[in-house]
Amino acid sequence: MSKDIKPEVLKVLSTTETITGTVELRIVIWVVNGKKYKPKLEYREFYHTESGEMKMGKLKGLDMKELEYIIKNWDQIKKIFDENVVDRIANQIDWLK
Repeated sequence: MSKDIKPEVLKVLSTTETITGTVELRIVIWVVNGKKYKPKLEYREFYHTESGEMKMGKLKGLDMKELEYIIKNWDQIKKIFDENVVDRIANQIDWLK
């Protein structure tokens, strides 16, 4: 059985243009077969195919620029995580009723 895996992007924090596409620092919830997982902070590469279609690439390591951005914007990032934890708990309680 194949898994249905989709990202639910909560916020794109920054985008950097590259030769082959872009790299995004973003907060995302991965949804696997309808089940939402915990929010994750990821630095993800996107690239253009030969036909011009944008495809999701691999995760990338953080460099000093991204770390400085995270430190500078920590309160905003933490707020997004905190709000989504509360939403997930509320959804689980609602599901139990």
